[in-house]
Parts: sequence; structure tokens; C-alpha cells
Amino acid sequence: MANFQTGSALGVSLGNSDGATAKFALGTRVSGSNDTEWVYVRANVALVTGSVLKVNTSFSAALSNGSLLGKELAFSQGTFTASDYGFVAKRGISIYARVTAAVTAGVQLYLNNPGSGTIRQASATATLKGVSVITSNTAATRRAVLVYATWPRVVNLTG
Repeated sequence: MANFQTGSALGVSLGNSDGATAKFALGTRVSGSNDTEWVYVRANVALVTGSVLKVNTSFSAALSNGSLLGKELAFSQGTFTASDYGFVAKRGISIYARVTAAVTAGVQLYLNNPGSGTIRQASATATLKGVSVITSNTAATRRAVLVYATWPRVVNLTG
């Protein structure tokens, strides 16, 4: 389900890369359909749809790795090459998150290995709160599934 901006900023393209030239100030936030909130970032690495990201205070986005406690989490909703700018989803209904394997709606989720940019339902590196799977995935392969995200955060590190 595609999300669209519900505010009045001109030129916003939610989820898509703006390329290597910034069109907005880093950290710009906009609201979108499906109760979504988006933040403008610069990708540190290449991203695919559903990548779980750590957004630092300078609004650069990297795959979920390193120290995650107290960091903003977001989800890429399109593809970005390294150094691209664009809006990533902070929260909302029916946004994509990348999972490592089979997941079931309503189970506890964890961030997968550092730097993978994925989540899983088996206990892993860090316990994740504020994210619930909407669409179960029965395949044992990485793919993006729909989630409901309400202020996603890491509550403890296990690794």
C-alpha cells in the first residue's frame, strides 16, 4: 500500500530516494496517510524496501547496528544507494519492515544480527518494542512484510 503526504510541503516523495542531492533539510518531518510519520535522512549505505535503520542525531541513516539504545529507528520504504537522500518511515500502519525468515503476526520481535537491517521473531541481538507484524511470512527467506510501527525502539541488548 503506497503512502502519500497529508501535509502541504511541495515536492515530497515518500519512500523514494531523491538521489545524491538533498531537496529538504535533514531531519524534516512530514505526515502521511495511514498515520505515518516520515523523516528526511541521508543513507550511509545502500538500502532496500523494509530495511530497519538507525537514525542518528545528524539524520544519517545506517542499517541497524552499533549502539541502538536510545536511537531513533526507521524503515526504508524504497531503494536508496549509499549517500542518497530521502524520506524514511518512522511510524505508521502498513509500512514495510524486512524480516529474516518466517514471522507470525502478534509475536515478540527482535533486531537480527548487527548491520543486517532486518528483524526476526527468534531471540536475537536486541529486543524490539513498538513494532507488530500485520502480514505473516511463512517463507524462510528475507523479505519485506507489512508492520504497524508505533515509536519503534530497542529496549535491551542481548548480544
